[in-house]
Parts: sequence; C-alpha cells; structure tokens
Amino acid sequence: MRDYKEVASQPEMDALLARVCGFHDSMTKELHVVNRAHVDIDRSMSMDHRFDARLLVQTQWAPFAIELIFIGVETIRMGGPREYRGATGLVKRTTGPEEKQTVSLRFDSALEIAAERMLVRDRSDWLGSTLRLGLEVPHPDCAPATAILDGWRQCSQCADAFRAEPKETYAACPTCGRMTELALAGTAGDGAG
Repeated sequence: MRDYKEVASQPEMDALLARVCGFHDSMTKELHVVNRAHVDIDRSMSMDHRFDARLLVQTQWAPFAIELIFIGVETIRMGGPREYRGATGLVKRTTGPEEKQTVSLRFDSALEIAAERMLVRDRSDWLGSTLRLGLEVPHPDCAPATAILDGWRQCSQCADAFRAEPKETYAACPTCGRMTELALAGTAGDGAG
C-alpha cells in the first residue's frame, strides 16, 4: 500500500482537509464495507471480526477525487445521498492501560466514519459514473502476490497460486485467506497500489 498515506495525527488531518478544500462541493461516489471474519465452506467460523471500509469522494476542486481507507471501523452513520458543503476531521488518542487511536471524518451531517486508522490516496482520474472501488478493501497487512500469467497470481504467505482479475491489485488468497497485493512487474515483494 505504498501509494496510500496514513493520517495518524491532527496536523495530518488538518493538512488533508486544507488540501481538499474541506471537501466543499463534494459527494460520496462509492462506499464499500467488509467484515474480515467469515463462515467457511465447512461451516467453521473465523472470529477475526473487524470492519474495514473504502470510500471514494468526488469533488469539483483539485484533486477532484479522493480514496479513503478506514481500518477497524468503529461507527458509520449515513444520511441521504447529497453534495457536501464541507467536512471536519479529528484524530484522538486515549492513554491508559490500552492506548487507542480513533480517526473520524464527518461530511456535514450526511456521513460520519470513525475508525482505528485512516489512509488516503489522490484519485484525480476517478471522475464520472464508472464504479472504481473493485472487489476488495485493501489494508496495511496485505501479503505480496506475484503475477504468474493469464490472471494467475501466487501468494507469498502460503505459496498457493490462484486466479484473480488481472486488473485488481488486491485479492484474497483462497488457501490462507490473507489479503494479497499484486507486486509491480520487476519488483519482488513490492505491492502495487
């Protein structure tokens, strides 16, 4: 996930909001939420419960489109779909026996997301009506995968080879369940984003 930048402090949140004009004249184009837990084919249950979310916001101001990744979503509140006048963001750390960070972003009163971590990436070319977010929500714990050929890739975690959409950078390995990130051609172990 080298092309994503983590927003881990209030100055970083303030800089993001300044760079995107506070998300003035913007809208949510897509929102994708996934639970990392699952019920397997043999009916056993993975108890790795964690919601991760991927959000695409399009705006009339440069950089025109922003992709946001939320890891460990704590809350999502949604109102009706409409354009936003602006957004506010807060990075809060609590100390004590368990140190915890919460990153929250609120678009007017229409959408609010709070999570443990937030990553951002400019997607200026992601304008128009086309759906862009793909099949998976990426996260920082992705294992590198190597393209083999004809839509096959190999997971570096378990060495299994599996078919995946060639245009999709992120795909879950069917053997070990790990999210994989397809390496760029000629860069072993480096993830594409």
